[in-house]
Amino acid sequence: ASETLKVVSTVGLILLAGAIASLWFPDNPPTFNHFLSQGTVKLLGVYITWEQIIIFLFAISASGVLYWFFRSVRSGILMRGIVDSHELVSMAGDSPSRVRRSAWIIGTVFASIAGLFLAPGLPLDGVSLTTLVFGAFGAAAIGFFSSLPLTFAGGLAIGIAGAFMDKYAGSFSWMSGLPPSL
Repeated sequence: ASETLKVVSTVGLILLAGAIASLWFPDNPPTFNHFLSQGTVKLLGVYITWEQIIIFLFAISASGVLYWFFRSVRSGILMRGIVDSHELVSMAGDSPSRVRRSAWIIGTVFASIAGLFLAPGLPLDGVSLTTLVFGAFGAAAIGFFSSLPLTFAGGLAIGIAGAFMDKYAGSFSWMSGLPPSL
């Protein structure tokens, strides 16, 4: 299937799963306490919490390690290759199932870490998490679904633009619908 169809199908499944989950669990979403420091630092006239700094440093470090892994380590190169042709990976003597399994394990570990970092700052409801996934798809689109550095930069751009829109949407009536639609 085309990339567009894959993205639209995934978003549809996310919305469906969220709707079903809200039928089973209609109560208020759970909340979690912050486990990282909430002290602030003033940087370029903006107050930033240590939690945000730690998460940013982890994200940039993890992205750098993943970039190196996908470019330099055999299993990372195989993961990139399986996207194009699982037959070629198989012909090279490697198991496509093992490569996919490894990719899923790595993805699950990073999703778990992201969940731990994001849970204290976001309500864990279907709407918030779906909006987060939409932003991730936007970042992946900026990275052309293939460039990790561009995707990281796209995620930063979307996040910063969203924060500015949230801050100034109350001041300008014409901006009221922009933050959620970013």
